[in-house]
Amino acid sequence: MKDKLIQAIEAGHSAILACGNIKDYVISENRIIFRPWYIAETLSNMNYVVFQYSRSTGLFIHNYSSLPPRDGDEIDSLIRAVGLEQIIKRERPTNISEEIIQVFRGMTRLLLLSNVSKKFKIAAIIDYSEHLAPNLPTGGTDDELFVAECLHALAVGPALKKSGNLLICYVRDGLQNPLLNDMTRVEYSYPNEAEILSFTALAEARAQKTNGNQYGRLANDLDWEEFARLTRGIRIRDLDNLFRSAARQNLQIDRKQILQMKIDSVLAASEGTLSIAQADVSFDDIVGLEVPKYILQEFSKKMKKGDPSAPRCLCFVGPPGTAKSTFAVLLGKMAGYNVLQFDLIKNMFVGESERLLKLALRLLEDMQPSILLIDEMTEMLPSRQEANLDSGVSKHFLGQLLNFSAREDLRGRCLIVGTSNYPSKLDPAILDRFIFIPFLPPTPDEIVKLFGIFEKRITKRYTLNQDAPELHEAAQLLYHKNASPRKIYDIINHALLFSSNNELKAETILKAAESFAGVENPYAVAYSSLESLKLTSFVDYYPWAYPNDVSTYQFSWYLEGLVDQNGHLDRNELEKRQKQYRRLAGI
Repeated sequence: MKDKLIQAIEAGHSAILACGNIKDYVISENRIIFRPWYIAETLSNMNYVVFQYSRSTGLFIHNYSSLPPRDGDEIDSLIRAVGLEQIIKRERPTNISEEIIQVFRGMTRLLLLSNVSKKFKIAAIIDYSEHLAPNLPTGGTDDELFVAECLHALAVGPALKKSGNLLICYVRDGLQNPLLNDMTRVEYSYPNEAEILSFTALAEARAQKTNGNQYGRLANDLDWEEFARLTRGIRIRDLDNLFRSAARQNLQIDRKQILQMKIDSVLAASEGTLSIAQADVSFDDIVGLEVPKYILQEFSKKMKKGDPSAPRCLCFVGPPGTAKSTFAVLLGKMAGYNVLQFDLIKNMFVGESERLLKLALRLLEDMQPSILLIDEMTEMLPSRQEANLDSGVSKHFLGQLLNFSAREDLRGRCLIVGTSNYPSKLDPAILDRFIFIPFLPPTPDEIVKLFGIFEKRITKRYTLNQDAPELHEAAQLLYHKNASPRKIYDIINHALLFSSNNELKAETILKAAESFAGVENPYAVAYSSLESLKLTSFVDYYPWAYPNDVSTYQFSWYLEGLVDQNGHLDRNELEKRQKQYRRLAGI
């Protein structure tokens, strides 16, 4: 497939702003090539003389030494006429600001020359343009303003197009002076599955040809098709480094190495805004929550197929420690989706937070099928009324996210999953767009089952008798102390401190439960649970719905008398209890 920038040139565009995954490798004619070099080489083959400039490298001409002597003489004459000869052929001056002004004054004159030569035209590639013309509230230094004005004048005026010459700026999008945005934008995505497959075919051939000495091999239990699926959206240059590193260390490439590379690559590409979300458990390790399990298993079937009826935005709501984030990761595992957790920290610089969010959303789209996990969404994205308190930064976040969530073309390919302890604080637009599924704390019977599961996870053994009265007494204690599954795990570890031979007994678990001080006002847990039920999107998602049975479901104390025999909530009574518990919890 032809390069995007070359396509834009062939479509008649003369001033191009290239952003996104520019500094990656491309596959061309069974070779792995650095994209900026590939672009310069392609332009040379299209009879352009390619001038390249950045603050660090200075001004140079691509493949200048390999030009025919007559062409070289003609180019020398041109650069002498526009005042660039000394900059190209002599040592760089100590005053870079003076050099920058001289370069852009000369390059502007050169690019505006019509019919420069019968043999060639001029292409100017400006690398790291955001360093030369940055987006600063103060406007920048004299040389930065000069560069921005030069580039803008070239982009919007008719003379450049008339000359047949080219201006190309490589940029980290959002960091450039807004004047550059009048150029034609070309955005490079991260590799799609077809590009990854092209790389894997080449990697397999290289590994065989070099017998693993220059390019590593895959582990015996990992095939190339699975490798392509696991590395979707990862830069080719990172994959190339993985194979070369494996060869140097005489290692086979396994799933663990791929995961670590993916973690590092996503963190770097997103500038710290995204991380790979992981969970070392399965649904079998989670007691209770049968309704969310059932619902998400059904959702995953649609997501696997890319079904346009798959959900677009989900919000898991309930008290802390009820496995909401874990379920988001497990949903991704079932559906075969990348799960990227959003870790954006609001930045003090104007526009920087919005730029990072835009970068994260673009990477999410490039790595599809994917899930964006926004943990503690209430804190990350407060309502627009509260957002005005931080100079509108949160308001811009919210606007970008809402626009992204409304894209129906991504349904079945990109899913947003948020979690919240107090969802009523979310903006009304989020309440309207998201499907809400409640996650309530475990019942006493479920807590007893958790004891056994956590024992096996920690000690790799299962010795507890679930009928032991001490376990049921401990479960009742922890239920009334509002212990979340996360805290129950800590309590099992605490019990092991007093167990001989690292062997759990029902009596030591009861002692640990008695020792547990409790973590939260019981009314706070009750309030959060009722709020979650109040916002639940469908009756089918209530904890007592199928595959559970309302007639046998073990209702918590704060739900007694709220649910009728058909499983419907008494909304009026729920409102009354919410107000009462909110007051008692001091929320």
